[in-house]
Amino acid sequence: MGIAKTIKKALNAESIVNFRKELAQDYMELSEFIETDSFKKFKELDIIVNSDDFINNKRKIERLKYKKSEIFHDEKLSKKLSSNKRIKTYLKVASSDMFKEYSEFSESKLHVQLSDLKSKGKKYLDKEDAERMSRYFKDEKIKSYYKFENSRDYRIYKSVENSQLLNEYLDISERVNSDKFKDQKAYLLNINRYETTKDFQLLNNYKELCDSVPVKKYLKYKDSTDFDFIKDWELSFEDGFNEGTFDNLKWSSVFNNFEGILDSNVSLKEDKHFFTSGKNLSFEGNNLCITTKKESIDGNIFDPKIGIRKNQFDYSSGILTSKGYFAQKYGKFEAKIKLGDMSVSQCFWLSGGVNSPHIDIIKSISNNKALVSLIRAKTDLEHFVVNGLDLSNDYYIYTLIWSPEKIEWRINNVIVWTQTEGIPSEPLSLNFASCVYNDLKVATSKMLIDWVKVYKRAE
Repeated sequence: MGIAKTIKKALNAESIVNFRKELAQDYMELSEFIETDSFKKFKELDIIVNSDDFINNKRKIERLKYKKSEIFHDEKLSKKLSSNKRIKTYLKVASSDMFKEYSEFSESKLHVQLSDLKSKGKKYLDKEDAERMSRYFKDEKIKSYYKFENSRDYRIYKSVENSQLLNEYLDISERVNSDKFKDQKAYLLNINRYETTKDFQLLNNYKELCDSVPVKKYLKYKDSTDFDFIKDWELSFEDGFNEGTFDNLKWSSVFNNFEGILDSNVSLKEDKHFFTSGKNLSFEGNNLCITTKKESIDGNIFDPKIGIRKNQFDYSSGILTSKGYFAQKYGKFEAKIKLGDMSVSQCFWLSGGVNSPHIDIIKSISNNKALVSLIRAKTDLEHFVVNGLDLSNDYYIYTLIWSPEKIEWRINNVIVWTQTEGIPSEPLSLNFASCVYNDLKVATSKMLIDWVKVYKRAE
């Protein structure tokens, strides 16, 4: 894509200005925000929720399966043991009324006495003990106790009573019926279990902060270079031409190379115009206007053969220069300008000595054609022509970025040309002018300058 097409597709001057204003506002707000407790909290949470441990823990919790858990295994084992016939018999016996009665009987003196009598055998008992034993064993209640003692269920009970099987059953039963176990089971069966964790609360707090306007701005600019313009450059000169008059501490409407000889402008032999001392400079709204008119006007001209002489010119025009007031070596130089008829040679340039160095930041040379150039010496000229762009249809921002290693020309932030050889190394002043080198078809042309700004690298 050609330069002209690229510039047409880029942001226009007004959008660039608004973008910079927004950047400046955002930069100020973010500079204040990063000093707040909210930002510190965000940074802390940002480190936590984006850590491998936090992310892996979230995945681990979300991947938990009830059927693959110890909880499920314990519950399955509990059901298996609960259905064991020996355990069931043990539990049935232990919970029966007969077992309670028998237990009381087995601990009574009567049971001890009867057990002693039984252990002696009938043939060894005296008459009194034999009658007493016979009498007791005819008692239906006592008979039922001994029947229970000799039953199959009681024998199973006794075999299970102190067994590993019973201990395992009791242990697992205690676990599965505990509140902790029930809570763990409910947690595993909950498909939204992660939402019950402290991590989820931290994540929510982090997301809420991310949705806040200050953090959104921080994230927007965190990895961008948008703020480089603000951080890297420091304003060293500007004029917005908003006062409707010239700042005599910044500008002059007289430019010549014969200081001390003449206090007025001097044209060159090839010029068809003469710069008036401010007459062709005016203000339209908040714009400086340099007007070029087709009219007869007397002025001074430099003739290489005879020096300075009087001459009549066909066109009047104006010039504005910071020479003698402001000059700077290296930095960013830019102005927002709307050119008039492009057959008039309108120029925004930097100048040093008598003839050089001289840098044209923009110079119209014909309809839809302009150039940028670097003049190191009278015979050392390099330039680049921008074709196919009507610079009179709107305002454009013309920028020169000048460093010891490189000069870069831009139009509406689009890089137009770059030079890395023969870089000037002396302070240069600002200049705006509108010139005529060939007869014009227009009677009047106006070059409008909205503002000019110069930056130096921030310390």
